[in-house]
Amino acid sequence: MVKEGNMPKNTFNNLSEHRQKEIIDACIEEFKEKPITEASVVNITNRLSLARSAFYKYFSNIEECYFYILHRENLDLHRIFIESLEDNNGDIEKTLKDYFERITEILFDSDMKKLFRNFILYKNKTIDEKWEMYKSDGCKGEKFMSKSIDIIDINLLNIDSRKEIKDVFVFLQSVVHEITRQAFTNDWEKEEFVYHYNLIIKWCLGGIVRK
Repeated sequence: MVKEGNMPKNTFNNLSEHRQKEIIDACIEEFKEKPITEASVVNITNRLSLARSAFYKYFSNIEECYFYILHRENLDLHRIFIESLEDNNGDIEKTLKDYFERITEILFDSDMKKLFRNFILYKNKTIDEKWEMYKSDGCKGEKFMSKSIDIIDINLLNIDSRKEIKDVFVFLQSVVHEITRQAFTNDWEKEEFVYHYNLIIKWCLGGIVRK
């Protein structure tokens, strides 16, 4: 569910569910076809046979619309990770496997694959900063990091301090984001993504040196 504060204008909320769906579907199609840097309000309103000005009755700008849809379709990787961590009671090993299943569904089995692909491949610093501002507080930068570390069960880890957990977490986050980006850049099939992800998690959890 999209949280209060991440909603479009009241004029949109006052529309019938059917009309809301028509507008959202038109926006999603545009964001599937083009990254946010190339998406056009005119293309969206043309799909709906509306004047361009009508779009701004519902959204302040196209970026707000884009972020609303990302949030609505649960494409916030931070939020997905926290949900997985909570569902697995802070067990990082179980979480990494469960998180993998959740993002694999988005990457390969979801109608949102093209939208997610554009989100991952065409982000830039400006979009990242605006997306961070838009997201709910618990999923933003340092707050996301702190919340995740609070949930992690340290008793299951070979780690001595909160700082060390943070360093490991940053590393894991970078690895998962990078392999997701590579999957889209190299147009991997599902089996290849599964292979690479499992290999990296195996190295992260078990190490690469024989004992």
